[in-house]
Amino acid sequence: MNQISEKKFPDIIEALSVFILACVLILISRYFLSLAGMPKILPLAAALIFLLLPIVFIRLRKQEYSQYGLFPENILNEISSVIKTSALIFPLFIIGFYFWQRYAIGNFAGWSLPNNLLLLSISHLLLAALPEEVFFRGYLQTRLKMFIPAGPKALWIKCWPSIIACSTLFAACHFIIDFRISRLAVFFPSLIFGWLKEKTGTVTAPVLFHVMCNILMVILETSLRHAVVSF
Repeated sequence: MNQISEKKFPDIIEALSVFILACVLILISRYFLSLAGMPKILPLAAALIFLLLPIVFIRLRKQEYSQYGLFPENILNEISSVIKTSALIFPLFIIGFYFWQRYAIGNFAGWSLPNNLLLLSISHLLLAALPEEVFFRGYLQTRLKMFIPAGPKALWIKCWPSIIACSTLFAACHFIIDFRISRLAVFFPSLIFGWLKEKTGTVTAPVLFHVMCNILMVILETSLRHAVVSF
């Protein structure tokens, strides 16, 4: 990863200002889209905000997008990291979720897939995983690393403090937009997204793992009587 030089403003001010700006723009978009009777367009508006703000601020700094890991560098390694991470986490999550819903809550309705799984996958990729990872892992986490000291090395990386900070903002953004306490749960998968970004150096792996997480939750939603939080 190339060292990113300081420009006009301290990194902490820039990072938090861009985060706040994104949240405010999304809230404004939600308000006016609701007034216009078009609330279903909000995911598209939010995706554009998450994609455009990093582009604008990276260009203002006259930097390259590759410095923020916005393009694949070693696609085979990135896909391999996603496969290994999914193989470790998904079975444990599915088994735990099944036993909790089946025996603790008694809420399991049987396994089933949504009819429009392919369309949902494309939608979650383009409207959620890609824009959110570009903004949070690509831009924001990179900026946070510039002023948050690294911690002890764990799981091959040292920048856990910046990953935790970015995940906190990621969860806060979901809560601010939806005003549902359950949205704070996205903090935990966000830690894995951030780890994948640092381990592979780009947002490719977190984007792929993010969309896989969302689709898994869609499948679980379909299989259960009650709605489940998605990332």
